[in-house]
Amino acid sequence: NTKRQQILEFLTTIPYGKVVSYKTIADKFGTHPRAVARYMATNNEPDKYPCCRVVAHSRKLSGYALGKEEKLRRLKLAGVKFDESSSTLIACGMGETYNFYIV
Repeated sequence: NTKRQQILEFLTTIPYGKVVSYKTIADKFGTHPRAVARYMATNNEPDKYPCCRVVAHSRKLSGYALGKEEKLRRLKLAGVKFDESSSTLIACGMGETYNFYIV
């Protein structure tokens, strides 16, 4: 498997309703967050590999091939809460601060 494929496969392990940062993925796979972002941008199967669950380390809603509005819609549907004025992930009261998936 290529690093890209390994990272895409990792996305399938992120529980529904949780998010992980580009930096966390980059650290786990020994690459740079921008490389992770490129892999997400070229993901042609966003339903199979849910790259919408990857956000900036700052908790900001980052880019998404289908548009930020679609990313926000998908995450909100999963119960992830954002500050609407700044598109920043907020604590959601589900037991983990900011609802980040711990890898």
